[in-house]
Amino acid sequence: MLKIAHRGASGHILENTKKSFKEALKLNTEGVEFDVRLTKDKRIVVVHDEDLKRVANNSDLVKDLTLRQIRKIKQKDGEDILTLKDALKILNHSCVYKIHLKEKGIEEKVIKFIKQRHLEKRVIITTDFFSVARKVKNICPDLKVELGGIRKRIKAEKIIRGAKNAKADFISPHHSIITEKLVKEVHKSGLFIDAWEVNEKKDIAKMKRMGVDAITTDYPDRL
Repeated sequence: MLKIAHRGASGHILENTKKSFKEALKLNTEGVEFDVRLTKDKRIVVVHDEDLKRVANNSDLVKDLTLRQIRKIKQKDGEDILTLKDALKILNHSCVYKIHLKEKGIEEKVIKFIKQRHLEKRVIITTDFFSVARKVKNICPDLKVELGGIRKRIKAEKIIRGAKNAKADFISPHHSIITEKLVKEVHKSGLFIDAWEVNEKKDIAKMKRMGVDAITTDYPDRL
């Protein structure tokens, strides 16, 4: 089972920062998930939300700022906002990179970046958008792709059919909707299942008993 730190060790330290990534590695995580968006000048930065309000008390939208402008903004912990290049330098081949594409239209730039560095075997691309998952797989079949953001209780067959149509390798449902039947059917279909936002020890134990393939958590030290 793959242990993935959600936005780094975000349960302990501000998400998507150098400190949160370093802490995740100290906790022997096997993968680090982080979010990427494009700036106004089409540079790839590591930010979850559309704006910087939550992490930097700045209401500007990422898409309206250039990288140079973003570099002048400090996050609440005093750190700079990271670029994709910064994030990979910090993680330094120490784990799997689970890169969450938070918007459409970013696929080609991220894939080009990955291929230039020959990281296809180290990366899982995750997205909540069906069209993005399919596009990533069409551009680079070697990349592992995860269809995430699944929160509603729907039939296992429907989830699997959607993932297959998107050419995904993984599905990532919220842990609260995962059942033994879903895990069994996902595995039977040849897909993998990554339980998302699993933070309480009782839920972690439950996911392990069910046999999920990965757990994405804010607290990698609890796994």
